[in-house]
Amino acid sequence: MKLNLLSIVFLFINISSLYAQEVFKVGVTIPITGLYAEVADNAKNGILLAQKEFNESQDRIKIEAIFEDIGNVETKLAATAANKLIYVDNVDIMLPLWDEDTEVILPIAEKNNLLVLSQRSGGDRFTERSDFLFRVSTSDRGLTRKALKYFKDKNIKKICFLTSQSAYFQNIKNVTIDEAKKMGFGDIKVFEQQHMSSDFRTMALKIKQYNPEGVMVQADMQGLFFKQAYEIKLNKPIVSFYLLNDPSSNQLDPKILEGIVFPNYLKASDGFSQKYIKSYNKEALDPSDYSYDSIKVLGEVLLKYGTSTEQIKKGLYEVKDYQGASGEITIDKHGSRVSKGTELLRFINGKAVPIK
Repeated sequence: MKLNLLSIVFLFINISSLYAQEVFKVGVTIPITGLYAEVADNAKNGILLAQKEFNESQDRIKIEAIFEDIGNVETKLAATAANKLIYVDNVDIMLPLWDEDTEVILPIAEKNNLLVLSQRSGGDRFTERSDFLFRVSTSDRGLTRKALKYFKDKNIKKICFLTSQSAYFQNIKNVTIDEAKKMGFGDIKVFEQQHMSSDFRTMALKIKQYNPEGVMVQADMQGLFFKQAYEIKLNKPIVSFYLLNDPSSNQLDPKILEGIVFPNYLKASDGFSQKYIKSYNKEALDPSDYSYDSIKVLGEVLLKYGTSTEQIKKGLYEVKDYQGASGEITIDKHGSRVSKGTELLRFINGKAVPIK
């Protein structure tokens, strides 16, 4: 009788081990401290919401997100975070937020045969550098076209472009120059700021002296430029990017932003927005929907294809017409999301109003 009981116990243990829940660790880098802390909070909330839904929906695989800070999008901190997540926490995939941390993390991940799934990188042709790199966001070339088309439709010909000296912004600078030539603007004057520089008065005065008909702005800390442009009475049409997601602009007096035009991606789906508000009692702001989709798409791939690097890679290339919080997601042959819908908005009386 004792032997039979032991046999049953061992049999139970063996069967249980066959069906034990697999823990899949996801290494996430976001700017938890510093200027972009609110952005990081939005991203983290999106990830945790998706993680909770996935883990509660099945018992085969448990996703566990581990977060590390990159401060004010600092490359040294990104490298430190990647090394800690990969070598200490033994994560199974990396989920950086933007172009800057992704560029630093990619070679470290490749060396360890790990994929990188970027949440919100927007550089053009960004994923073509490696078959270990994917993203659920799309190239911001579409936003650039939208901004330039606004100037063209207004017959504004002499424009200048203000940007920053970091990976993403330098990529967009090249895209802007390329698209401007295609649209007949010819060479456009480029003004560049150091990454995270707070001295925009000098740049605003240089732009005023150049006397353009319109100013296109895509830079970090760009709210400081808007403030200086207002104070020196630049009085030129300004088109910017990501105005709703820029902490340096959100703190400004609304009268400073009055009239500024910006292209933006279409808002998160109503279903996701409602779930987010219910969970966190606040509006779902960028990049919460993309961060949420990163985990949801990954979860689908893990269940359908498996958890090894090669299985995940195969699965990500097969993502087609996935209905995500940020819209429909299809991953192309380069590992990038196919283009996403955009709209043009203008700040009027402190509110972003669509331009019809």
